[in-house]
Amino acid sequence: MNYEPFIERDLAAIPAAVAEFRVAHSADETWTVVTRFAVLAFAPSQHSMHALLACLSVWDLREELGSQFDEAVVQCAIYAAASRQPWSEPPMLDPPKIEADQRGDVDELRDAIAASDRLRAERWLTKR
Repeated sequence: MNYEPFIERDLAAIPAAVAEFRVAHSADETWTVVTRFAVLAFAPSQHSMHALLACLSVWDLREELGSQFDEAVVQCAIYAAASRQPWSEPPMLDPPKIEADQRGDVDELRDAIAASDRLRAERWLTKR
C-alpha cells in the first residue's frame, strides 16, 4: 500500500491509492492495511479513536455491506488520515529491526514504559 497520501493527508488521492492496492489484493487484505494505518496512526483524540472504531465496524458489517464494502474501506482510510493531527509524528510504517533474543512478554513492555524508551517498546511490538 502506498501510504504517502495517508501521511500527507492528501484526502483526494486516498481513493486512488486504495483502488490501486485493491487491484492486486483481496478486500480483506485491503481492509487490513487500512486498519493497520489507523492503528499505527492512533492518537488519544476523539477522531482518531472513531476512525479505528469505524474500521472495526466496517469489518463487522462486511457481509451486510456486500459490494459497498470496498467503498466503506476507502471512507475509513480517508477518516483515519484526516484524524491525524498536523503536528503528530508519522506512523511507524516499517517495524524496527529486532534481535533473535528480543523479548515479547508483557514485562518487557512495562520495562520499556518505565524507562520511557519508545524504540524499545516498538521493538517489543514488532516481536509480538
